[in-house]
Amino acid sequence: MGQQTMRLDRWAILSSALSLLVMLGLGCRQKRPAPSPGPGAKEVNEVLATIDGLPITSKEVDPVVEQWMAGFADRLAQWTPEYVEQRRKDKRRQVLDQLIAERLLDQEAQREQIAISDQQVDQAIAQMAAQQQPPMTTEQFLRHVEHSGRSIEDLRGQIRQQLARQALCEKVTAAVEVTDQQAMAYYQANMAQFYEPEQVRASHILLRPSQDASDPNQQLATVLAKAQQLLAQINAGADFAELARTSSQCPSAANGGDLGYFKKGEMEAPFEKLAFELAPGQVGGPVVTSYGVHIIKVTDHKPAQQLTFEQAKDRIIETLKAQQKEQLLRDFVQSLRAKARVEYKVR
Repeated sequence: MGQQTMRLDRWAILSSALSLLVMLGLGCRQKRPAPSPGPGAKEVNEVLATIDGLPITSKEVDPVVEQWMAGFADRLAQWTPEYVEQRRKDKRRQVLDQLIAERLLDQEAQREQIAISDQQVDQAIAQMAAQQQPPMTTEQFLRHVEHSGRSIEDLRGQIRQQLARQALCEKVTAAVEVTDQQAMAYYQANMAQFYEPEQVRASHILLRPSQDASDPNQQLATVLAKAQQLLAQINAGADFAELARTSSQCPSAANGGDLGYFKKGEMEAPFEKLAFELAPGQVGGPVVTSYGVHIIKVTDHKPAQQLTFEQAKDRIIETLKAQQKEQLLRDFVQSLRAKARVEYKVR
C-alpha cells in the first residue's frame, strides 16, 4: 500500500559496512547493470572531466543518470521536454561531482596506503547477501551477480575500493565527539522532534479483487467471503502470521503480514479506523480499501508521548555525530579538490 501500509523502501540492499558513505552521498555508489540509453543520452564516450589528467567519461556517468531518470518514467509524459532535459543535466552534474569525490578519495587512500584484505571483502559480500530480500547465501548472491552480467572480480574490486574509502573517511572523522551538554542543547531547541504521536503496530492479510472481473461487485463479494473464511480460521485458533504468509497478496506476507508501526494519517481511513480501535492481540475485519480487502491484527499500541532527554539522548548524539562527520568529510573532499587539478570539459 505504498507509504500507506507497505512502506517497502526501508529494505536497503547496500551492505551495512558501507552505510556511512551512503548516508553522506560520498564514495559508495553501487553499480547496477546499465539500462538502455534514454533519448537524451550521448552515444559517444565523451570526456566530462579530468582529475590530474585522468578522465571521467560519459560512459561512467550517463548509465547512472538514465537509471535515475527511469524512476520518473510515469511522469515524463507530463513534463515538458525542456524540463526533462534540465533534470537530466542537473543529475548528470551531480553524478559527475560524486565521481570526482570518489576518485579524490581513492587517490588519498592510496597515498595513505590503506589496504583492504580479501577477508574484509568476503565479509562485505556476505553482509550484502544477507540483506537481500529474501536473504541469500554468499553463493546465491554471487550467482545472482553473475546472472546479471557482472564480473565477480569487478564486484570485489569495487567493494575493495569502497571499503578503502570508508576506512579513510573513518580516519578523518575519528575525533568527532558530542558532549551531553551539546545533546541537551539540541534537545531543548528541538523538542518537537521528540514528540511521538500515538502509534499502532499491525499485521494484515490482504486479498485483492481481480481487476479483470466482468462484475466488480460480485468479485468483491467473493473476496469478502474468502476473508470471512480466513477470519473464522483465525478465531478458531489458526496462526495469523502463517495464514498471512500463505494467503496474503501483499509483500508483507513474507514477514507474516507485519507492517511495523504507523501513525494516524499514514493509512487509508477504513484501515486506520479499525487498526486504532483494536487492542493489542485483537483481530478485526474485513475492511475494504483501494488496495483490496484486509484482515487486521494489532500487535502493539503506543500512546502519544514526549520523549525525555534520557530517552532521546542516544538518538541525538548519533544525529549530531552524523552531522559533524558529514561536514568534516565535505570539507575534506574540498581540500582534496583544492590540491588536485580538476577540470570540467563540458558545461
